Amino acid sequence: MDLLFFTNDKYDLLKLLYDKKIRIKDESYTSLSQQEMADMLHYSKLKTNEIMNELKDLEFVEIYKNTRGKYALTERAIELIRIIENTKV
Repeated sequence: MDLLFFTNDKYDLLKLLYDKKIRIKDESYTSLSQQEMADMLHYSKLKTNEIMNELKDLEFVEIYKNTRGKYALTERAIELIRIIENTKV
């Protein structure tokens, strides 16, 4: 996996989803609209939507329990965040 692919806007969005997650029992998800994510990251809603679609296609993000506005990170995404955070200088 090419980590440089994620050291940019894609990673910033993944990290936001990770940092804003809600944990209930053994599950976690983020409850933010794409507009809220866009506002927090200073992106356009269109850019946020494009990144989210790409992250879903790559199986890093999934819709939580088929509920609009709730997203869950896959294990693959969580592992990627750990790798990147541990390699920061």
